[in-house]
Amino acid sequence: MSEAFSRVKEIIQAGVDEKVFSGAALGISLYGETVVEEYFGETSFETDAKPIDKDTRFDLASISKIFSTTSIALRFIDRGLLRVYDKVGDFFPEATTVKDTTVLELMSHTSGQPGHYKMWEEAKGSSSEEIRDVLFHRELKNEPGKVEEYSCMGYLILGEILKKISGKTLDVLFEEEVVKPLGIKDTSYGPIDTSKIKVAQTTDFTTGEALNGVVHDENARFQGGVSANAGLFSTLHDVMRYGQTLYNSGFVYAEGDDLEQAAESFISYATLDKAKLNYTEGLAQDRGLGFILASSKNTSFGELLSDDAFGHTGFTGTSIIVDQMNGLVITILTNRVIQRNDGKAAFRLRALAHNSIVADATKYYSNFFPETLMD
Repeated sequence: MSEAFSRVKEIIQAGVDEKVFSGAALGISLYGETVVEEYFGETSFETDAKPIDKDTRFDLASISKIFSTTSIALRFIDRGLLRVYDKVGDFFPEATTVKDTTVLELMSHTSGQPGHYKMWEEAKGSSSEEIRDVLFHRELKNEPGKVEEYSCMGYLILGEILKKISGKTLDVLFEEEVVKPLGIKDTSYGPIDTSKIKVAQTTDFTTGEALNGVVHDENARFQGGVSANAGLFSTLHDVMRYGQTLYNSGFVYAEGDDLEQAAESFISYATLDKAKLNYTEGLAQDRGLGFILASSKNTSFGELLSDDAFGHTGFTGTSIIVDQMNGLVITILTNRVIQRNDGKAAFRLRALAHNSIVADATKYYSNFFPETLMD
């Protein structure tokens, strides 16, 4: 049906035309089949910019939290290496202010940590030891478990726990625990060699410097680009493959020559099912274990997703949503931080786009007849 999903393409194109971002990628999967894979605009507003295409990597920003850190944590739970009620002090006895903070509180953003602070100004250096000296002893902002405040800093603490359990750095863990099991090829921490790989440009708003293949998040940059809260660069295809695996209740999404891999479980159904529960009912936003839940109010997810849909967004203008009830996996990747703005236009645009996609999916296609998808 030619009408289906035409409006969302107009919305994304308007974002390019109005310079909300220079480029974007849109992916929609319906009942396990990719029905939209579209690319818009260019890698920057510069004269030497290149068209966005299937090989273009985007700075995922906080989607890194679920693609990497959350995935690793859930796989560790699967293997009996981690419990959600483990405390920071169980792994780091030297911790003071955060010694009783639980993994559950870190993953549901109820750890009492502030949303953000400038690690590069507070730490004596960028080594793990110097960063932990700040993370483990800094005064809390809120009482743990009482306030939901989205916190990059809580995820930095979670990352330290994962590294302590494994004895490995986060980039090595990501390669072993995510890249290889999913069979993805174009996702990694930066910096990215842009002489070989096309990357959507962003800008450091503090200095005005163009960032090409260098992570936008300053705390991640301070750590050399490898961080538990941000740092991944990826293509539309790889993010969609990850999202489809979540849609498949944790079984690896595979296609073509990779079909044998589809029998493998990336995250057990039992663990993933618990990760999608609402651990912050009655607080500011609804949170699972790492995931934003669509039952949250006034987010860029929009208003039409089913209440059990889940996913995450990124500061750079990225989002991944899994809505099993409506058969949807939605990925929108943009570089909205290519020029200074307050984010309001991109926020509204994503909400409009998500609403349009859900409306078309439920208007033109039936839950009961997925075989009519491509009619």
